Amino acid sequence: MRKSLTILWMLCVASIAFAQQRQLSGIVSNGEGEPLAGVSVKVVRGKKIRTFTRTSGTGAYLIRIPEGDSLTLRFERMSYSGIEIPVPSSSRFDVTMTESPTEIREVVISAPSVKLRGDTLSFNVAAFLGKGDISLEDALKKFRVFRWTQTALFSIWARI
Repeated sequence: MRKSLTILWMLCVASIAFAQQRQLSGIVSNGEGEPLAGVSVKVVRGKKIRTFTRTSGTGAYLIRIPEGDSLTLRFERMSYSGIEIPVPSSSRFDVTMTESPTEIREVVISAPSVKLRGDTLSFNVAAFLGKGDISLEDALKKFRVFRWTQTALFSIWARI
């Protein structure tokens, strides 16, 4: 009997907690009405993210809204102006985002780990080493241009 009451009490608490959330859905599109995929949708209180999701390939999103005051809905995507509004009381909210140029302040270009000069293949072994690698063979196994055989250490099977 006690076990049944405990289970019943847990179900009641869970249903109350679930009832305190509602769902908000909608479509995010650009100024031309085309859906935007990969838009970050966040519910924020102050600077703390309460819950988040991303839009699907069709621009659709579905997010659970926790109960509480001062909740803000934030939409963000690279190359678009972010939108931040108080959480609407309706269950559906469609958004149109406007394009905004993104300024890139710094670009880092790294040298490739494998280079071909004439008939010589040179590579930076350190770029391929992992924690458990002990020998040169361990590092070379990570190269996709090598095929390991029974008779030889390796043979080159691809062009770089």
